[in-house]
Amino acid sequence: MVARDKTFVHLESYIQKRLPDMTARELSHVMYAYSVRSAGNPEFHSALLKHMEPLVTRLDYPGLHNLIYSLMFRSNTDEGIWRNIVQTTVDQTDVLPLMYYKPFKASMLYLQHHFPEWDGDREVFGTFLSDYQDKFWHAEKYFNVIKLDDEYHKNSSYVDFRAFLTGHCNVYPTPFVTVHNLFNLHFVFYSQKIGI
Repeated sequence: MVARDKTFVHLESYIQKRLPDMTARELSHVMYAYSVRSAGNPEFHSALLKHMEPLVTRLDYPGLHNLIYSLMFRSNTDEGIWRNIVQTTVDQTDVLPLMYYKPFKASMLYLQHHFPEWDGDREVFGTFLSDYQDKFWHAEKYFNVIKLDDEYHKNSSYVDFRAFLTGHCNVYPTPFVTVHNLFNLHFVFYSQKIGI
């Protein structure tokens, strides 16, 4: 959904009227569009979330992709909706497509941080989050975050910034560090714990 922020503000009243008629997938698109821009007032986001809660179990991977991003953008820690997302993902019979993988991987780290008790001790039979993580197995095998920044070193802005750091500032960062196979830091200063 592409529009100016003002357009999103004006659409709120129309969307609220249509909420009862929206499918789970449509609602996930709306939630993603508003949360990625930090648009909409808190009451509007509460209304979206209230309508989404009973629909979570109807979502497929594209809808879950939108919802997960939306909740992480809004720093949502509602245990109920996250539990439904994890269970709905575990109940999917299809393999997680590679193009929808990234928010699932990020949500795993997000959930381990906010709900550490869900992971607990990974005994023989696993945990709630280990079952969730098992759904990523195929995608994790093929996902390579380095390919997202392929030939980054040929980008002139990268070369110019590196020349500035080394030539003018006399600092020598570690280039191109991959974190959790999820994102890349182009310049890392380990001793200062800084990444760019």
